[in-house]
Amino acid sequence: MLNATGDRIRPPSSCWTPPSCIWRPTCIGFHYTKPGSTHSRRTPGRSHTPAHVGAHRAAPTSNKERVNPVDSVSSGIPRLRAERLSRIFGQGAAAVRALTGVNLDIQDGEFVAVLGPSGAGKTTLVRLLAGLDTPSEGRVLLDGSDLGRLSEARRARFRRLRIGLLWPTPHLLSVLSVEENVALPLLLNGSSKAEALHIAQGALERVGLSAHRAEDPAHLMPAEAQLVALARALAVSPAVILADEPTGRLDTEAGDRLLRLLRRARDEWGQSVLLTTQNIRVAAYADRIVHLRDGVIFDVTPFNEAP
Repeated sequence: MLNATGDRIRPPSSCWTPPSCIWRPTCIGFHYTKPGSTHSRRTPGRSHTPAHVGAHRAAPTSNKERVNPVDSVSSGIPRLRAERLSRIFGQGAAAVRALTGVNLDIQDGEFVAVLGPSGAGKTTLVRLLAGLDTPSEGRVLLDGSDLGRLSEARRARFRRLRIGLLWPTPHLLSVLSVEENVALPLLLNGSSKAEALHIAQGALERVGLSAHRAEDPAHLMPAEAQLVALARALAVSPAVILADEPTGRLDTEAGDRLLRLLRRARDEWGQSVLLTTQNIRVAAYADRIVHLRDGVIFDVTPFNEAP
């Protein structure tokens, strides 16, 4: 985020954030209790100082590119929303509609699975929701912020701060250690090296791979590499995790381990989760299953009706 003079500001480490704080999903040491839950998994740190609160209220100078995420619980708006989302590739007679008029809301603390066969438009949907591609029609809102109204540079920064991405392959850099791969997004967001490595260690502990932090990613098993990718996504404490067929190349046991961690991200760590899959068994881990075929949502299965 930028203040009124255009200088970048960041929240302090280990801060407890009030529900209205726009840094709430990204603050280090964020204290989360899922609505309706009687337990809390993390210990709050120190409260916000007046200077911290003042910094939170600082705004970018451009209204068009204002990045002002809000707390979706207190405001009642969805964490992530797709409105009439369409994507067309090509022109004229060669044009292909990958998505047509998709409307989808993901609430705070919700786990949604998008189920569909190969070619249904699942990856296209994830790329649009992440702001990696621009929709031909419609818009994407994250905590009320229209991603289409941001410049490419600001959209990339917004994505790094607010969205965790998980793909079928982990895309780890072999020139970096496991720990350095997890720390990389934090460094890009402006964290110091010491702070980034400290947070990366905690993220690796969450996924059970702290013992591998100094290893070369090339020496990892495929299931371990995918867990490192999940740790990298978790390290920035994103508002939303978008996981595009993350279990597609894993065996059942490794896939279940990853899915249980995504449930923990929803239940204990404060993330909303959207997962795409071709497998009904994988989709059943979610609270709600959205059925996608030929780029169109044709059915939604609530949790109590899921297999």
